[in-house]
Amino acid sequence: MPNRAFVFLIMVAFFMSSLSPNIRANEDNITLTSEDRSEIVRDVLNREITRRREEESKYGTLKKGEFQIILSTLNIEPELVPKLADVKFILMKRSEIEARMKREGRAQYLAFSEFRAEGSKVIVTLLANNWSRRARAFVSSQSFSYEYRQTKGKWAGKLIKSGMLIS
Repeated sequence: MPNRAFVFLIMVAFFMSSLSPNIRANEDNITLTSEDRSEIVRDVLNREITRRREEESKYGTLKKGEFQIILSTLNIEPELVPKLADVKFILMKRSEIEARMKREGRAQYLAFSEFRAEGSKVIVTLLANNWSRRARAFVSSQSFSYEYRQTKGKWAGKLIKSGMLIS
Protein backbone atom coordinates (compact mmCIF):
# COMPACT_ATOMS: atom_id res chain seq x y z
CA MET A 1 0.00 0.00 0.00
CA PRO A 2 1.40 3.42 -0.98
CA ASN A 3 2.59 5.86 1.67
CA ARG A 4 -0.11 8.41 2.68
CA ALA A 5 2.25 11.36 2.10
CA PHE A 6 2.94 10.10 -1.43
CA VAL A 7 -0.78 9.77 -2.17
CA PHE A 8 -1.36 13.27 -0.78
CA LEU A 9 1.39 14.73 -3.02
CA ILE A 10 -0.10 13.01 -6.08
CA MET A 11 -3.53 14.43 -5.22
CA VAL A 12 -2.08 17.96 -4.77
CA ALA A 13 -0.22 17.70 -8.10
CA PHE A 14 -3.40 16.54 -9.85
CA PHE A 15 -5.41 19.38 -8.26
CA MET A 16 -2.82 22.01 -9.20
CA SER A 17 -2.64 20.79 -12.79
CA SER A 18 -6.42 21.03 -13.09
CA LEU A 19 -6.36 24.67 -11.97
CA SER A 20 -4.23 25.82 -14.86
CA PRO A 21 -3.21 23.78 -17.88
CA ASN A 22 -0.15 26.04 -18.15
CA ILE A 23 1.06 26.98 -14.69
CA ARG A 24 3.95 28.98 -16.17
CA ALA A 25 1.47 31.32 -17.92
CA ASN A 26 0.41 32.58 -14.50
CA GLU A 27 3.95 33.54 -13.49
CA ASP A 28 3.65 36.95 -15.13
CA ASN A 29 0.10 37.82 -14.04
CA ILE A 30 -0.77 41.41 -14.71
CA THR A 31 -2.79 43.79 -12.64
CA LEU A 32 -5.19 45.90 -14.67
CA THR A 33 -5.55 49.56 -13.83
CA SER A 34 -8.77 51.49 -14.43
CA GLU A 35 -7.07 53.07 -17.46
CA ASP A 36 -6.21 49.61 -18.85
CA ARG A 37 -9.77 48.37 -18.37
CA SER A 38 -11.17 51.58 -19.88
CA GLU A 39 -8.95 51.28 -22.98
CA ILE A 40 -9.98 47.64 -23.49
CA VAL A 41 -13.70 48.35 -22.95
CA ARG A 42 -13.50 51.23 -25.46
CA ASP A 43 -11.87 49.00 -28.08
CA VAL A 44 -14.35 46.13 -27.62
CA LEU A 45 -17.34 48.49 -27.84
CA ASN A 46 -15.90 50.25 -30.90
CA ARG A 47 -15.53 46.86 -32.59
CA GLU A 48 -19.15 45.98 -31.77
CA ILE A 49 -20.48 49.32 -33.03
CA THR A 50 -18.50 48.95 -36.27
CA ARG A 51 -19.84 45.39 -36.68
CA ARG A 52 -23.43 46.52 -36.09
CA ARG A 53 -23.16 49.46 -38.48
CA GLU A 54 -21.71 47.23 -41.20
CA GLU A 55 -24.45 44.65 -40.65
CA GLU A 56 -27.24 47.23 -40.68
CA SER A 57 -25.76 48.90 -43.75
CA LYS A 58 -25.59 45.53 -45.50
CA TYR A 59 -29.30 44.88 -44.84
CA GLY A 60 -30.43 48.47 -45.43
CA THR A 61 -31.58 49.00 -41.83
CA LEU A 62 -28.95 51.56 -40.81
CA LYS A 63 -30.65 54.59 -39.31
CA LYS A 64 -29.33 58.14 -39.29
CA GLY A 65 -28.55 59.78 -35.98
CA GLU A 66 -27.58 58.50 -32.60
CA PHE A 67 -27.04 54.79 -32.00
CA GLN A 68 -28.69 53.73 -28.72
CA ILE A 69 -27.31 50.61 -27.07
CA ILE A 70 -28.39 48.99 -23.83
CA LEU A 71 -25.29 47.86 -21.97
CA SER A 72 -25.43 45.59 -18.94
CA THR A 73 -23.29 46.72 -16.03
CA LEU A 74 -22.39 43.07 -15.37
CA ASN A 75 -18.59 42.67 -15.08
CA ILE A 76 -17.79 46.33 -15.79
CA GLU A 77 -17.98 49.53 -13.82
CA PRO A 78 -20.14 52.28 -15.37
CA GLU A 79 -17.26 54.77 -15.30
CA LEU A 80 -15.34 52.56 -17.77
CA VAL A 81 -17.95 53.04 -20.49
CA PRO A 82 -16.59 55.54 -23.03
CA LYS A 83 -18.31 58.55 -24.51
CA LEU A 84 -18.47 57.90 -28.25
CA ALA A 85 -19.71 60.17 -31.04
CA ASP A 86 -23.23 59.27 -32.23
CA VAL A 87 -23.58 56.51 -29.60
CA LYS A 88 -25.63 56.61 -26.41
CA PHE A 89 -25.07 53.77 -23.97
CA ILE A 90 -28.02 53.06 -21.70
CA LEU A 91 -26.50 51.36 -18.67
CA MET A 92 -28.72 48.83 -16.93
CA LYS A 93 -28.44 46.22 -14.23
CA ARG A 94 -29.55 42.70 -15.10
CA SER A 95 -32.80 43.17 -13.14
CA GLU A 96 -33.59 46.34 -15.14
CA ILE A 97 -33.02 44.51 -18.43
CA GLU A 98 -35.32 41.70 -17.29
CA ALA A 99 -37.99 44.22 -16.26
CA ARG A 100 -37.71 45.88 -19.68
CA MET A 101 -38.12 42.50 -21.39
CA LYS A 102 -41.30 41.83 -19.42
CA ARG A 103 -42.67 45.34 -20.00
CA GLU A 104 -41.86 45.69 -23.71
CA GLY A 105 -41.73 42.05 -24.76
CA ARG A 106 -38.28 42.40 -26.27
CA ALA A 107 -34.78 43.68 -25.57
CA GLN A 108 -31.47 43.98 -27.36
CA TYR A 109 -28.45 44.48 -25.14
CA LEU A 110 -24.74 43.96 -24.75
CA ALA A 111 -23.05 42.33 -21.78
CA PHE A 112 -19.45 41.63 -20.86
CA SER A 113 -19.63 38.00 -19.78
CA GLU A 114 -15.91 37.65 -19.17
CA PHE A 115 -13.13 40.09 -18.32
CA ARG A 116 -10.08 38.43 -16.81
CA ALA A 117 -6.31 38.58 -16.77
CA GLU A 118 -4.62 35.34 -17.73
CA GLY A 119 -0.85 35.43 -17.55
CA SER A 120 0.30 38.37 -19.68
CA LYS A 121 -2.97 38.64 -21.62
CA VAL A 122 -6.52 39.75 -20.96
CA ILE A 123 -9.49 37.73 -22.18
CA VAL A 124 -12.72 39.64 -22.79
CA THR A 125 -16.02 38.22 -24.05
CA LEU A 126 -18.86 40.43 -25.19
CA LEU A 127 -22.39 39.05 -25.70
CA ALA A 128 -24.80 40.70 -28.11
CA ASN A 129 -28.21 39.48 -26.95
CA ASN A 130 -31.60 39.80 -28.60
CA TRP A 131 -34.72 38.57 -26.83
CA SER A 132 -38.32 38.80 -28.02
CA ARG A 133 -41.56 37.10 -27.10
CA ARG A 134 -43.62 38.42 -30.00
CA ALA A 135 -45.67 35.60 -31.51
CA ARG A 136 -43.34 33.13 -29.78
CA ALA A 137 -40.18 33.36 -27.71
CA PHE A 138 -37.04 34.14 -29.70
CA VAL A 139 -33.57 34.43 -28.32
CA SER A 140 -30.31 34.99 -30.11
CA SER A 141 -26.94 35.59 -28.61
CA GLN A 142 -23.68 36.27 -30.37
CA SER A 143 -20.44 36.02 -28.46
CA PHE A 144 -17.14 37.62 -29.36
CA SER A 145 -14.03 36.67 -27.38
CA TYR A 146 -10.96 38.84 -27.64
CA GLU A 147 -7.42 38.45 -26.44
CA TYR A 148 -5.57 41.63 -25.48
CA ARG A 149 -1.86 42.08 -24.93
CA GLN A 150 -0.01 45.22 -24.04
CA THR A 151 2.45 46.31 -26.71
CA LYS A 152 4.45 49.54 -26.41
CA GLY A 153 2.12 50.84 -23.70
CA LYS A 154 -1.07 50.20 -25.72
CA TRP A 155 -3.53 47.33 -25.58
CA ALA A 156 -3.79 45.42 -28.85
CA GLY A 157 -6.69 43.03 -29.25
CA LYS A 158 -7.63 40.30 -31.65
CA LEU A 159 -10.77 38.24 -32.06
CA ILE A 160 -10.02 34.69 -30.93
CA LYS A 161 -13.49 33.16 -31.02
CA SER A 162 -17.03 34.03 -32.04
CA GLY A 163 -20.27 32.15 -32.10
CA MET A 164 -24.02 32.43 -32.28
CA LEU A 165 -26.88 30.74 -30.50
CA ILE A 166 -30.45 30.99 -31.79
CA SER A 167 -33.45 29.40 -30.12
